[in-house]
Amino acid sequence: MALPDFLENHICYCIALLNEKGVQEMEEYQFDDYTENMYVERLSYKEAESIFSGVFDQINEKCDLFIGFFEEEDLLSKKLEEAKSVVEEFLKNEITESQKNAAEKVLRVIQKAIDCKTYVCFEF
Repeated sequence: MALPDFLENHICYCIALLNEKGVQEMEEYQFDDYTENMYVERLSYKEAESIFSGVFDQINEKCDLFIGFFEEEDLLSKKLEEAKSVVEEFLKNEITESQKNAAEKVLRVIQKAIDCKTYVCFEF
């Protein structure tokens, strides 16, 4: 079944803030587009939907969040390791290549935030 037009082109953004400038830009929305102070992975609606129950619902449950479509949610630094373990466990399952690629995008963002000691912002 085809997606409605507004979902067909919907992009979900997973953003790791790379430094204090990126944190400031995100918190104050001082940008028109994502900047060099942010590491961004984009998921199509189909990609995000394909891993929603296995990744995002599990992160929501473990980290007490509400990552959802048409929502914004921050995954704070103190919860990053828990979220990382959720994605790593998901990747151990028998999944499609598309699900693997989508989950790896999320994992890269989480790892980047861990490395930079910042946090992740999900803009779905």
